[in-house]
Amino acid sequence: MRISKAAGPDNLPASLLKDASEELALPLCILVNMSFEYGTFPNAEKCGKVIPIYKSEDRASFDNYRPISVLNTVSKVIERIAHQQITDYLERNQLLCPQQFGFRRGKCTQHAVTYLNEHIRQNMDKSRCTGVVYLDLRKAFDTVSHACLLNKLPYYGIRNIELLWMKDYLLNRSQFVYFNQVKSDEKHVSCGVPQGSILGPLLFVLQINDLYLSLKKCNIIMYADDTVLYYSANGTDEIQRSINSDIERVSQWLDSNKLIVNLKKGKTEFVLYGTPQKLARQQDCSIMMNGTSINQVKECEYLGIIMDNHLTLSSQVSKVYKRVSSRLSQLSRIRSNISPYVAERIYRTMIYPIMFYCYPVYLGLSNTANSKIQRLQDRAARIIGPKNCLHDDCVTSRKRCVVMDVFKSLHSIGPNFPHVNFQRFNHGINTRSNNSRLIVPKVKTEAGRKSFSVQGVLLFNSLSEEIRNENSYINFKRKVESFNFSSP
Repeated sequence: MRISKAAGPDNLPASLLKDASEELALPLCILVNMSFEYGTFPNAEKCGKVIPIYKSEDRASFDNYRPISVLNTVSKVIERIAHQQITDYLERNQLLCPQQFGFRRGKCTQHAVTYLNEHIRQNMDKSRCTGVVYLDLRKAFDTVSHACLLNKLPYYGIRNIELLWMKDYLLNRSQFVYFNQVKSDEKHVSCGVPQGSILGPLLFVLQINDLYLSLKKCNIIMYADDTVLYYSANGTDEIQRSINSDIERVSQWLDSNKLIVNLKKGKTEFVLYGTPQKLARQQDCSIMMNGTSINQVKECEYLGIIMDNHLTLSSQVSKVYKRVSSRLSQLSRIRSNISPYVAERIYRTMIYPIMFYCYPVYLGLSNTANSKIQRLQDRAARIIGPKNCLHDDCVTSRKRCVVMDVFKSLHSIGPNFPHVNFQRFNHGINTRSNNSRLIVPKVKTEAGRKSFSVQGVLLFNSLSEEIRNENSYINFKRKVESFNFSSP
């Protein structure tokens, strides 16, 4: 339990529960057990405190505030126990869509982006185009129909007393706004999963889980409500026909589940991916949804990564360069007032994550783009001072992370990507050196060579035999950190 979290409507801070954990453990245990046994959720824990957080620009405009919902700490204790039991059950029985990467153990945004990037690159290598629709659901978490969700839960095995508990958890909830020391009247919440809750994201995943079953042609990637439909073919005629066919099915599914797609310009968008030579011979696609044409663009930002139609990532690199440059300037201004240690910690927590987020997709960067990012790290090293730990260049740091991902995949301690299949070399002769190497996928183009499945294998095979044969992740990581990667 994080004691830094704000107190809910009961003003009971998490620090109090933690400090008095020995005295409160038994009463809380009894409360939780009775809640599950009788299929009820305490009414006192159903209220949320909404705090408007100012974002920017005009303070008098409601649009410039982000509402943050805070629930009681005791509510989160009960929810966390229920969440753990439900999650373990769903994962153990493989009831969730394999391409759902949101709010699942061992999966994150990086895996979703890498999954899509890998599919596009592999089809580029086959001289195929990939059409991708980036769907934007309008206030998806806030508009979940309680009736629709409760009707679905029995299909996932949540029945009887468990279903009664879930129904009581969802219904008869309320919230109030707390702003400038003033509390509004409480209002009834008639739809949506509880914001700021532990169970809310999981319940939304269950609500949207069967969306993929409506598809006949396209593939899907989901990160909670961030949904991507994609289809690959030799030409745009087939792509347009297949996507439009499935878009109609998706629209029907959304209607029946009382969810709304945002078709405004800049929200739901379509991108046609391919090599420059392939796209030069293709016509634009006409993708329609609910009688509205989906805007076709050259690039789209997906989970924080701007993916242009050739996967050069030039716009993404420019975005990273601008954000990191701004933060380095701020660090430079305060550097004389802080120690080198503090300066490096600021870099590690507030700057480094921007540069290395979704590192697998950066395997396809040009030398010019890599140099641009490297200049940022060189600047950071100069600001921090001569005695810093920024010894590796960006490319080398990226390589270390990639080979560790390959190790996790080989030893089944990370998420599996259907488009990535790492296989050990086996030619019938039992030599330890060859058996530790991986088979390099056959590719025809530079686009294919820059894929995670190829670069990951090449980097793993470049390791020494001793490191490749290591079975312990901790030992493997330690040895990789001291390994000298050759230039690409």
